[in-house]
Amino acid sequence: MTTTGRGSHRAYDSDRDRLLDVVGRAGTPPVDETTFRVDPLALTGHDQTTGPLSGAVVAETVLVVACDALTAEIEQHHRVMRGAPGMTEAQDRRALVDRMVIDFDAFAGGAWSGTDSPHRHGVLLDLHATAVRIQKRGGVVYLVPPPDGSADQTRLPGLRVDHDLWLPDTEGAPVSRLLAALRRHAGLMPREDDDQIGELHG
Repeated sequence: MTTTGRGSHRAYDSDRDRLLDVVGRAGTPPVDETTFRVDPLALTGHDQTTGPLSGAVVAETVLVVACDALTAEIEQHHRVMRGAPGMTEAQDRRALVDRMVIDFDAFAGGAWSGTDSPHRHGVLLDLHATAVRIQKRGGVVYLVPPPDGSADQTRLPGLRVDHDLWLPDTEGAPVSRLLAALRRHAGLMPREDDDQIGELHG
């Protein structure tokens, strides 16, 4: 009469479990990482563009960090991607925008409130990195100072306000619609000067 010891049962159970584990792993399809990867931009809707409201065909995309009033005006004639705090560099990597607008009025309230203060330094670093990326590939970054001139430009080094807002896009060319909107918002151009805007410029 043969007796099977308790140790033999344990060894058998262990071998069986290992076998089932191997078979189970082999029979399980690989996880589709593209399906289950979290995309913060898509999740929050910040990968989308809006405008132009006129229905005109516009090739350029403008990444806009601005107050609601200025953003709405830019959307009338341009395709706009609204900047999200801490995500602008990711937005630019996704869309490869042609121009960027940074309106210091946006830092006074809303999602961008306090961006120019030390406690939101990370948001400011992301904003600056985005601006540098766009400039390096030949894009244009516009800084829009508030009408009272209170903005601290030193927090965004290397980005000059006077150059981008005072000079036309091309020497001697009509002022573009975008540049005109920014100048008006900054109090640098009266609305009566709209007849100087070039119809074929962005």
